[in-house]
Amino acid sequence: MEKYITSKTRVYNCGNCHKVLDAVTGKAIPKQGDISVCINCGEITEFDNDLTMKPVITPRMQTLQSDHPNIYKSIMLLSNNLKRGFARKQVLNN
Repeated sequence: MEKYITSKTRVYNCGNCHKVLDAVTGKAIPKQGDISVCINCGEITEFDNDLTMKPVITPRMQTLQSDHPNIYKSIMLLSNNLKRGFARKQVLNN
């Protein structure tokens, strides 16, 4: 069974859903340039040098897609599934 680590990060309000995020869970402690996905809405972010999350820019994702297609596909699948769930929640709450 794989082991996962939960790491505290700088507090970040998701730019899409505004959820307060202050931790990530993964196989390693995050570092600058690592990609993360908002667990609430699926927004893709990237860690800055002080572990602040910021929106990821398109060229970064294009590079990831060409250099690491399997990782890119996994990130997009996770993001899209979370976005569908977020959209459903928004419809049900209105």
